[in-house]
Amino acid sequence: GARYLVVPEWLRALRSRASADAQQRRRDQASMVAPRLAQRVNLAERRAAYARHVVLKLDGRCEDRRAMVTHPFVTVARERYDRVAAPLGIEPRDPFLDRRLLAFCLALPADQIENDGWPKIVLRRAMAGVLPDAVRWRVGKEHVGWQFQDAVIARLFGEAGSLLTTGLQPFVEADRLALAVSANTGDLAVATRKTTSYLWSWYSR
Repeated sequence: GARYLVVPEWLRALRSRASADAQQRRRDQASMVAPRLAQRVNLAERRAAYARHVVLKLDGRCEDRRAMVTHPFVTVARERYDRVAAPLGIEPRDPFLDRRLLAFCLALPADQIENDGWPKIVLRRAMAGVLPDAVRWRVGKEHVGWQFQDAVIARLFGEAGSLLTTGLQPFVEADRLALAVSANTGDLAVATRKTTSYLWSWYSR
């Protein structure tokens, strides 16, 4: 609001950096990674490199759109989907990553990207008569990913005690893992169980 107009850009950037640093310190304090392992793999520098890949806020400029399209997140997501699908003999195809469509979207004027507060406005308009208006003009979307992952991972953690007494101890903080395993809800608990299940799958091979 008004504070955004009054506060200089350099000061906003400084405050944003300080806030990000404080947030990272809180994550480090709550991290399940064993401190000795974090030091050995230089986890701080890895996280710093990750943080340098900043997701730009879309404001309609072609340069910002181009930067978002070429962001490493997109590449990583596609590679991850391919790895999951390959063992099942499936080749994923994403129509929104067609080069012709990307070129078209990059060439669109800003008011075709967002208009009157509506994002993806060109897509909403294009789907007139194809999708019901309740879908075209919805303001949010449901994501059942966490519930699905939690149900799958719950089977892997049927005997949580065995995880705490195995070779995972050099890699994780056992008390924090136990807390995450015992928690019934919460995105952080689900994410921790998911991460640990990946680690357990790798270690037990």
